[in-house]
Amino acid sequence: MAAGFALFLGIMVSFGPGGSEAKKLVDRIAVVVGDDIITLRAINEMEAYLRYRRDHQQANRQMKDQGRLFQEAIQEAITRSLLSQKLRADPDFRVARGRARQEIDEAVEEKGLRAYRSELREYGLTVERFKELERTTRAIQDYVRTKYRYAILPTSVQIEQTIQSHSDLKRKLRKLSQRGQREVRELISRQLELKNYLAAYERFVKEYQADVPITKVFEPEAP
Repeated sequence: MAAGFALFLGIMVSFGPGGSEAKKLVDRIAVVVGDDIITLRAINEMEAYLRYRRDHQQANRQMKDQGRLFQEAIQEAITRSLLSQKLRADPDFRVARGRARQEIDEAVEEKGLRAYRSELREYGLTVERFKELERTTRAIQDYVRTKYRYAILPTSVQIEQTIQSHSDLKRKLRKLSQRGQREVRELISRQLELKNYLAAYERFVKEYQADVPITKVFEPEAP
């Protein structure tokens, strides 16, 4: 699988973002992932979606390099294809998708359909396509957090170990009130939870992609 992905990645990057050739090759390059086919159109949509999230969510603003974002879109599209095939019959994942559908519908309603449509137009996305991609994002996050909840939630021991390993932080804590110390510990807890979640997500993907091969890469026809 690693060799197949490396080959695919090399081909895709050669027609990377921003060039007119990439636009001409929409749906002419596809990778077969198990029973699923990923087209260049899907990769471009994923890139637009990730760029929108980067621009509108603090957690994603570190992804500034366009080439890096395009490669991230490739990996994300493949990962989602793998997980969708593995989880489509999982009742817990269906429940997570149902919750995610309700959340994003409520978010769009609260912000306003016109506002979303105006924002997404700049990224070449429709509201319905955005909602579909966002539902999958939230459903996977929900599923992973439920499946690995005991590994993700930081313990008091982890929090104290983090404090003890940073001498500057220890000194600052001594000068804070009890409320201030509690707020610092809550911040550390959130940071550890994110770190634990990312580690759990990586384990989750490795577990579910083990027997779903990338079977073939189709190269584009000459324009």
